[in-house]
Amino acid sequence: MGPVLVVVPHVDPQDALKMAATRGYGAAVDDSAAGPAEAFERLDELLAETGRTLVHPFEDAAVIAGQGTVGLEILEDAPEADVVLVPVGGGGLVTGIAVAVKALRPGARVVAVEPDLSPALHDGLRAGRSVPVTPRSAADALSAPFAGERCIALCTELGVESTLVSEDDLAEAFRWLYARMKLACELGAAAATAALLSGKVVAEPGQTVVAVVSGGNIDPRQAAATLVGR
Repeated sequence: MGPVLVVVPHVDPQDALKMAATRGYGAAVDDSAAGPAEAFERLDELLAETGRTLVHPFEDAAVIAGQGTVGLEILEDAPEADVVLVPVGGGGLVTGIAVAVKALRPGARVVAVEPDLSPALHDGLRAGRSVPVTPRSAADALSAPFAGERCIALCTELGVESTLVSEDDLAEAFRWLYARMKLACELGAAAATAALLSGKVVAEPGQTVVAVVSGGNIDPRQAAATLVGR
């Protein structure tokens, strides 16, 4: 079996950091696609050409189940959790967490948080099906061109809420996490915190709230520019 092949959109020089890390793990990288939507088209071409097995980043059942272990860990550390906020791209992480959390604590709220410039799951939940979007957020980790059908169905069934945050909200939360929590996260990882700090999600007094911070792949130049507000 050859190396794992990862298909990524060739969008911005800052992606070089992520591609270098991916190659460092022994994977091959195809970055010929112009954007997120084209990356999935390129993926279909490579599957047809090579016969490789696809491990979908957010629609694969096993991937969703694996991400659900985050929900189990949350309830191990905070069994009294009332609200769980999760950053969302294609929807796999929030779906897995929702399955786990709702199974063990049915009354807890699970909230999917996306940039308003990359609302794949938000639009999919409103439409009741996967719909294409044009992601434009600086939070590239959350820039899925669509949400998974399985994710939409499960989030709908489980009553997952959805909210959007602005680019300014993301940047402010990124700075807060860096200064107050000492977390060098990526911009998309600050989405759940952004929903709280901006008041997009409001908890009731006395409730236990969990904000998932997931992802630390950020170019130092983007981090520095965000920290100083440029």
